[in-house]
Amino acid sequence: SPFETQNGKRGLLGYAHVVVHQSAFHRLTSSLLFTFFVVASVFSLILLLAIRSTTRRMLRPLQELSKLMDRAKAGESGMRATHTGPSDIVEMSNAFNDMMCVLEARENELIHKRDDALRFAMAKEQFAATVSHEVRTPLNGTIGMLDLLRNMPLTMRQQQCVDTAWSSSNALLELVNNDLDFSKL
Repeated sequence: SPFETQNGKRGLLGYAHVVVHQSAFHRLTSSLLFTFFVVASVFSLILLLAIRSTTRRMLRPLQELSKLMDRAKAGESGMRATHTGPSDIVEMSNAFNDMMCVLEARENELIHKRDDALRFAMAKEQFAATVSHEVRTPLNGTIGMLDLLRNMPLTMRQQQCVDTAWSSSNALLELVNNDLDFSKL
């Protein structure tokens, strides 16, 4: 080849002088800038779509978890989060599920304790009412007999003893009646 150098040495072969008209140079520059702009725009659009898709894929499980939390805040129970998405969101879902289990267990315990307290209060009310009725019946008989004794001719000492027993019996009857009224509340 006439362009090969002798002995494998490289050297200067010559000079080339290129003449380009200014309008051709501007067209070439404009064409390069337009091509660069189009390629940059296409790559930017592709990158934007990829970022949007990735963001949606990452945020969807977070939004679902947020909706579940709002429902839980409103008082709904029995909900569980699904384990989808990045590992951080899966950990949050596990924590939410654990929290819901604890809340439901506490709620069930409170309901059980409330039911026990209501049963105890009902039994106490029935006991108080029964005792009050059972005590009032013989007490009324005692007061009746004391009324009869008060109307009989008695000595002064006997009259004082009957009056004391009569006033004590009436005070006890009033106490039993108040207890009965209270147990009805």
